[in-house]
Amino acid sequence: LLPFILYPLVAIYYVDYVCSVVTGVLVGALSAAVIQKRLEGRLVAMGAFLSLQFSGYFVVLWAALWVLPLVSGALGLSGLLARLSLAGGSVLLFFLFREGIHAVLWALLANRLEVAPSEQAAVIEVGSLGFCVVDRKIGEIRAKKQQIWGEY
Repeated sequence: LLPFILYPLVAIYYVDYVCSVVTGVLVGALSAAVIQKRLEGRLVAMGAFLSLQFSGYFVVLWAALWVLPLVSGALGLSGLLARLSLAGGSVLLFFLFREGIHAVLWALLANRLEVAPSEQAAVIEVGSLGFCVVDRKIGEIRAKKQQIWGEY
């Protein structure tokens, strides 16, 4: 029984570790692009990050306790196979939920920064060097806001 609890938890912790960094970067960049004032941007970024984190935990917990057992029962799985499907399904659901959040955040950020598809492809290909494009776009938006609204 212990491996069916321990191994999925270790996998979820690892996925959470990697995905939390990506979520933090995307939420931080998006809040910096949308919100003008620093304090408000930091508070919104922190609130959004924590909301996204906890929503992922609650979705997986809800699915692991109620939805996945119903699905495995409907498929006629029992015993070891049911436990394996519950463990693997929980990890898969957690990963897919977090990747869905990343896709939505990435689309919002690209839309807000008016990133061309060629620049998006460059960011994806280059990896971390691609954040130079994001940083440049955030600077351009801040300059436009200061021209329109001035410093306040």
